[in-house]
Amino acid sequence: MSPLVALRFARFRLLVLIQLANAVGVWMHVVAAQWILTEAGRQPWVVYGLLKTEDAVSSTVSAWTVGLSLAVFVSLYTVLGVIDFILMRRYARLDPPEVGRGGDEEAAPEPAPAY
Repeated sequence: MSPLVALRFARFRLLVLIQLANAVGVWMHVVAAQWILTEAGRQPWVVYGLLKTEDAVSSTVSAWTVGLSLAVFVSLYTVLGVIDFILMRRYARLDPPEVGRGGDEEAAPEPAPAY
């Protein structure tokens, strides 16, 4: 790291750390707000006290069905996460193509239109 970059980072280190903490805090607040809005939209009668929770529970869906559904979603997202990690790592390790190397060097470059 060059001394100039190190000096800039040292000067703004506190600001960078505050921004990092703020980004995480904002994300957590967004998740909480989404959860509240989802639940209020999904069960408005239960949320506003017009229906008891015990009356809102479905008697046709068993605990086994809920567990199976949860297991399927967790395993699906785990597989997708592993595939995403493998692909991201593979493409991050690739060398970028060299600029000006390869291709047709005899062909004249096509001018870009300027409006």
